[in-house]
Amino acid sequence: MRVIGKFILLLSPVVLFANYLGPFVFGIWLAILEQWALLGLGVLAVILCGLVLKYALLLQVLLASPIPSLARKGIKPPIYFLVFLSQAYAAILMAGWCLMVFAYGVHLSPSAHDALIPAFGWSYGVAMAPWTYLVWHETASSGETPPSFFLTFFACVGYIAMVLIFLLGGDLIFAYSTFLALTLIGLVSQFAYSLNGLDALFRVEVPNAEDY
Repeated sequence: MRVIGKFILLLSPVVLFANYLGPFVFGIWLAILEQWALLGLGVLAVILCGLVLKYALLLQVLLASPIPSLARKGIKPPIYFLVFLSQAYAAILMAGWCLMVFAYGVHLSPSAHDALIPAFGWSYGVAMAPWTYLVWHETASSGETPPSFFLTFFACVGYIAMVLIFLLGGDLIFAYSTFLALTLIGLVSQFAYSLNGLDALFRVEVPNAEDY
């Protein structure tokens, strides 16, 4: 985890800029280019994704529901499996959404050549905003870094890398593979971080399993 921590520390300024300033910079850029359709479609996509995720992620709650009972019995392997399955489910949803947004940008790129850079910068916000908001909400609620931070952070880095590879003329398959590889690293890091907190489940007081 030390290597992961150094990687996060190194790339945090890039991700922070992309998350907090990027949408405004690229949004204003698109507005100057009068790309109102892209702006409106992006805002609508984020809203719809947020609504869908509200229900799609309920499966995580169902997967986590047996964990307190298993913890009281001291049965660890099923708990580890359910935690990883829950996290993998969220990772698949995230990767699917991000790739769909990116693929739509690739589809539009021939007709929006002059707005290629701001369009893909804007697509980053569309792809990652619903997920970064969930991480922010978890952090604000618990006051601690949630395990989902790791998955989301590496997905952010992966999306940025995917966009750069495409804009620099790299192979599209390589761009997709880079994103998926970094997202997988995020999933593994998330699970490893969760393992450090799973011991609490085997104490007398069982915390909320949804935090994992």
